[in-house]
Amino acid sequence: MTSKKVFGFRKSKDALRSGYKDIDIVIRNSTSLNCWERKSSFTSFAQVLAANETCEKLRIFGRISSNINGAEGAKVIALALAKNTKLKELVIRYSLISDEGAKAISEAIRENPNSALTSLDLESNEIGPQGAKEIGLLLRSNKAISKLSLSRNRIKDAGVINIAVALKEHDSLEVLCLRSCFIGNKGAVQLADSLKLNNSLRSFDLAFNLVGDEGAEKLAEAIVMNKTIQEIKLIFNSFSSRGVDRILSAFEKNQHIDRIIDEAKFRRCQDGNFNPPDHDRVHATPVKEYRDY
Repeated sequence: MTSKKVFGFRKSKDALRSGYKDIDIVIRNSTSLNCWERKSSFTSFAQVLAANETCEKLRIFGRISSNINGAEGAKVIALALAKNTKLKELVIRYSLISDEGAKAISEAIRENPNSALTSLDLESNEIGPQGAKEIGLLLRSNKAISKLSLSRNRIKDAGVINIAVALKEHDSLEVLCLRSCFIGNKGAVQLADSLKLNNSLRSFDLAFNLVGDEGAEKLAEAIVMNKTIQEIKLIFNSFSSRGVDRILSAFEKNQHIDRIIDEAKFRRCQDGNFNPPDHDRVHATPVKEYRDY
């Protein structure tokens, strides 16, 4: 047996020591656990993780401890990441690590020459533009990362620009998820410019953002030029009929894309409220199945 799902860090420490390669840690709010005990358990877990030689996939869901905030918890994990040489996939979701925590994790991986990490998922962690900047620096210095998700963080245009810059230089990133990140035209234009040069990306998720026709125009240009993307998700943005037509025309010119999006629905939103129109809908035949990693 190689995988283990545990509740809390005390049991997760035992899972590490038992040699499991794939560990899911679910944090549940509990008034029966002393908050200091929970902090102690977490710190002890991180110490074991630092020297662990077996765990390759670690996923943490929920607030790290009732006694320390998310950023402080991320710093403790970062201490382990600075030494760990086996972990390939790290997922931290709903843990409120913020920009400060993202910076700590980014720096730890960058400073570890023997890091084996190839997949990083920091979805739903209250990361803003500054945190995205730190992740951009990580991408620029670590060419081994092939999957990155910053979905459901308020990184906005100011933050995604740093990801776009890194995308121009990164030749091994295959999956990039930026769903619901408050990205508008300015950020989309920067991403589009990078997509024109990138030759590694296979799946790109920019759904549930605030991209309008200006961004749609540039994304369409990138779709025509890019020869490696096989799947792109753009539902629930601010495209008008003109923007939708421009993107659909680009898809017709790119024969490398296996699948546009799940029943590719382009919808408009105004003032941040997503309003499905009575048109602007197109259906694509699913050729390749893809699920969030």
